[in-house]
Amino acid sequence: MASASNRGADGRVEKKNKRKALGSTFVRLNADNKVITVHEDLVCSSSPYLKARLQPNRKSLEQDCSICHVNIDALQYEIDYCKTCGENFHNACISKWFSRQNSCPYCRTAWKNTLKYQDHKTWLSADELEIYVAWLYTGNVPAPDQDDMSRSDRDIRLIDAFMLAEEFEDVSFREAIILEMKDLWQTNDSMIKEEGIQEIYDRAPASSILRQFVVDIWTTCCKPDLDYDSFPQQFIVDLMKALMKGRSKTQAEKDAVWARWTGVENAQS
Repeated sequence: MASASNRGADGRVEKKNKRKALGSTFVRLNADNKVITVHEDLVCSSSPYLKARLQPNRKSLEQDCSICHVNIDALQYEIDYCKTCGENFHNACISKWFSRQNSCPYCRTAWKNTLKYQDHKTWLSADELEIYVAWLYTGNVPAPDQDDMSRSDRDIRLIDAFMLAEEFEDVSFREAIILEMKDLWQTNDSMIKEEGIQEIYDRAPASSILRQFVVDIWTTCCKPDLDYDSFPQQFIVDLMKALMKGRSKTQAEKDAVWARWTGVENAQS
């Protein structure tokens, strides 16, 4: 876990992303009749969902090149891989190999040329994808474009991004979004608004991590005497079930709940 000492200039807790290899191929994410282009290796290194669809056979980059037996090191070298067996090679090594034959040096099958671009159609919105791609490259969740965006719209913007993280199975992005939610709620001294809860229960399935998160945080941080008449009935049911198991009372217990969801130790609630 990251430490709460990793704070930005504004005092907010930040998780430092490790430097990631970009590669030389791209994927075009199609959403809302809009195409958003991102480096394939970058997005596949963060999203197991996309890796399973775009690079299903690719082996780990933490190995040696099968031709020169030197560490792959995708940050230093351009890497190619065999679409059939998934073995990785330095681009310079495989280029020399192809001067003699056009087969994989590992599995010996005919080499399938790497496409410069792959296309992936998604039901997600372009706005959600733009937030995700910006985070992939910078490690930061971009601020809303509109300074006057309402509080409810800010909640829903982050809820939509959370659902993208769940769809793409990207735990690091999900943790980054939760940190943004936490900061928004603390800055405004109030939890997620009713419209946000309604959005979650309208769109997210009962088994979703998003529902688990909002119930867990609500039972941890929310005042028990609030008026719940305007909240979805199923949310109240889920909340009551969670409260029957007990709620966090001490500050240390509350901090532990946030740490479990954000991956940041000592991030005070």
